[in-house]
Amino acid sequence: MMILLILFTCLCAQDNWSPARQLSRDGIYPSLNFGVPSITVDNNGTIHVFWILSLEIDGDWHNGFYSQIEYRRSTDGGLTWSVTENITPEYTEHRINYMKAVCDSENNVHLVYMRGSEGYEVLYKKYDGSTWSEPELIGYGSSYLRMNIDKDDRIYATWMIGREAYFTYFENGTWSDYTRIGTGEYGIDDIDFDNNDFLYAVGSCWADLTPYLFIYDKMVESWIRIEEMPNDTLEFGAACAVSNKDTLFINNSFRTYENSKDIHLNMDMNTGAYSSSYEYGDKNAPDREMYIDQNGYLHLFETHFYTDDIGDDTSIIHSTGKNEVWETAAIDSSNEDFSYSSPNVAFDKATNRFYLTYYKFDKINKIGRIFFRSKQNTTGIDNNDDILVNNYALEQNYPNPFNNQTQISYNIANQSHVELSVFNTKGQIVAMIVKSKQNKGNYSVFFNADNLNSGVYYYQLKTDGILRSIKRMIYLK
Repeated sequence: MMILLILFTCLCAQDNWSPARQLSRDGIYPSLNFGVPSITVDNNGTIHVFWILSLEIDGDWHNGFYSQIEYRRSTDGGLTWSVTENITPEYTEHRINYMKAVCDSENNVHLVYMRGSEGYEVLYKKYDGSTWSEPELIGYGSSYLRMNIDKDDRIYATWMIGREAYFTYFENGTWSDYTRIGTGEYGIDDIDFDNNDFLYAVGSCWADLTPYLFIYDKMVESWIRIEEMPNDTLEFGAACAVSNKDTLFINNSFRTYENSKDIHLNMDMNTGAYSSSYEYGDKNAPDREMYIDQNGYLHLFETHFYTDDIGDDTSIIHSTGKNEVWETAAIDSSNEDFSYSSPNVAFDKATNRFYLTYYKFDKINKIGRIFFRSKQNTTGIDNNDDILVNNYALEQNYPNPFNNQTQISYNIANQSHVELSVFNTKGQIVAMIVKSKQNKGNYSVFFNADNLNSGVYYYQLKTDGILRSIKRMIYLK
């Protein structure tokens, strides 16, 4: 087995992320407190960001706090944002503690959150593009809220009540009764789906802190597999990412009370067999997120803890890995005067772009803020010989809608004469972006529309005279 080499690309580097954009007001302790945010993106590329704002009851923090959920959205990739909106004006008491959001294929936004003082209510709201629904009670819980949506728009939510895991699903406008997962003391850290819409979940058995795998089949509405995963020490958090083929990638945070390390392993979804595990990284928070891109690269987002000459410090890091080789760079890293929440990430597969939101706290001035950043994923675009491109694909342009300039990416399966052109609603070609012979690989080009009028346009990919794909884009001056 090869020895893993982890490369820390200078933790002061920014890994080509966009500059941090503050979305919230300044939260001055103790009067205003921000909770961990949540982010999702719909099929039109609209970004939806939420955070929990806690306010003083009757204007005096001695009376305690209540929470509201604040919300903003962006239709241009995060360049501009809607005004901040309180989407829970009905609340004037009790705290909101956990929150998750997803978008369905019709671009509705679904939000689940926990609210209360001891036994939390699990509540649901839906946004249809114009209004938010009234809150709906779907259960009771205490912690570990998780949520995801499959390709048929069935939404799954899991959480814990004490040391027991529960789940429910949303289908045809109705939430199922929430039921316990297995009979053990389980906590679920992450959920994802394969091409057959099996739900794969990873988490822990709280009795002995061992890592567990959970598989749910909606054809029989049953958890068909609950089993301990290979491990060699304590486990506190996990993330999973299902490949486009037959592999489940699993990342576990194995911790003692003095240190931590990341352990990665794979599972063959056909046989259930696990690969040998390997170790990389250390001192990372157990709450992390992991994604897989179209080139088979894994992307892991974590909060990293380290000690320098002054004291304890934190940063938000992004690790990219393939074939057991990982590179790590900081997204946001400051001195010991700041601390960070765990990162919350949305991956827009259509544009191959990551969107990130997080809470950053100024420990000296007692000020918290919610920030947003984005990054165009470029793994595999350099046409490296390791990357196999076996089909033709035309990606959605980014940003869309766009002003003046937008980026278009495409894949070429074989050496071909390539034509990438733009035409208007009358079918007239208004621009020929590419017209040349190109080798097999992944390509990305920029299109400038300064000489065009605002409106709807189409772009198409042809190779050797064969039409491969057409997509629509919107130009707004």
